[in-house]
Amino acid sequence: MAAMKKQTAAVLAMALACGVAWGDGNPKRFAGYRTEPPPMSASRYDPVFSDLVVAETASHALVRQDAGTSCAAGNFLLFNKRDKTHRAVDAGTCDDRGLMAKLTADRLNFFQGKRIVAMYPVYAQ
Repeated sequence: MAAMKKQTAAVLAMALACGVAWGDGNPKRFAGYRTEPPPMSASRYDPVFSDLVVAETASHALVRQDAGTSCAAGNFLLFNKRDKTHRAVDAGTCDDRGLMAKLTADRLNFFQGKRIVAMYPVYAQ
């Protein structure tokens, strides 16, 4: 239980450090969004209790999923709210110490402290 509280505190700290609006933190509103690019079989987002919206703009949202012991930083999904799709994005590290995400209208950056560990262009249509 203590590990869960510590992990939740780390995610909240990461979200607050982003300096962006993050809505209500509940990703259930993205249920049913298609996977982009399309996989071999149909895939739709099905939120679980531990999923958390950690950053959001008018057109996109970043959701963190718990990855258990395989990756302390978790798994991340980038949602395009306009075309109702999502895709997995790699945070560039599994080390959750000091990991922060910053989502803007045209870019998603993951930082480990002040160092950028992953960067993605964000396209709005």
